[in-house]
Amino acid sequence: MLRKIATSALVSVLWKCFALLTVFILVPPPIVAKECGNVSGSDTPTKTIRRTAPLIPGSNLIVTNPVGSIQLSGWEREQIIVEARIEGEKPDSVEIDFKKVNAGIEVVIKNISTRRLLGLMPPKKVKCDLIISVPRQILIRVKAINGQIKISDINGSTKCETVNGGIQMLNIFGDIDASTVNGSISLSKANLRPRIVIRRPPGQPPPPPPHTATIKLETVNGTIQMDEVVGGIVANTIHGAIRANMLFGLGKDINLESISGNLTIENLHGRSQVTAESIVGVIEIKTPNSQVKKETKTSVVATIPGTPNQLQKISLKTVNGKITVQ
Repeated sequence: MLRKIATSALVSVLWKCFALLTVFILVPPPIVAKECGNVSGSDTPTKTIRRTAPLIPGSNLIVTNPVGSIQLSGWEREQIIVEARIEGEKPDSVEIDFKKVNAGIEVVIKNISTRRLLGLMPPKKVKCDLIISVPRQILIRVKAINGQIKISDINGSTKCETVNGGIQMLNIFGDIDASTVNGSISLSKANLRPRIVIRRPPGQPPPPPPHTATIKLETVNGTIQMDEVVGGIVANTIHGAIRANMLFGLGKDINLESISGNLTIENLHGRSQVTAESIVGVIEIKTPNSQVKKETKTSVVATIPGTPNQLQKISLKTVNGKITVQ
């Protein structure tokens, strides 16, 4: 009898605990507005963090931002400065730190929860935008979620990835690998001759010459824009157009492809062989002195004279769009 009573009491206690836990999860507490950090123009708590550390040219840099944008630019100092602008619930709990990695630094964002409690309660709503200054000669690996990426004035290989945000790159010298979902990509002045000579640490090889650079751009639901770009290029988009001005393959292949979008190349430089294919779109080759070698209902093969004399093969493919070379 005592065992039955004890068992019944234990079950009753467990049920009460479960009920309290259910109420705690399903019924959120009232939100109390509280000033935290700098508040300007709204009731949303904000906070700004600034961190700095030595960083020699030629180092590796890794940045992952799961809740905001990344703006990164090169300068002539041998140090990294990170400014984080945090906005949302409990910004005081968020911290920025540096972690040493192989031959470089990783920027770490601490105390940002992106997981749901027991699959029911949403994570804290926090936005953190990063503004970063680094030595110009640097090897970059950056990733953002729900934010755009901007990179400028960098001499070194650059890899960037984002979801729900665009990518903008300016004055990059080196290999480039950029991809995004639900965003556009813009690349200007890539692999042109560097404007200044940057001191390298002992044993650090120089950046690759322009003709060896490899450029890869991929997006889903976005456009790709290129202006004054040198190197071998692979650009792919789904549900978006590709527009390019002044591409220099310098003997390396250029491949542009879209599932549902127009392809436009203007001011093409260098002796080229262009192969254009469109399933249900018009193909127009308007470049002066171009010669059409082969033409069908869905494709055109043409040659375009130019200097330097290295032949660059250009492949343009789209399913539902117009192709224009002019």
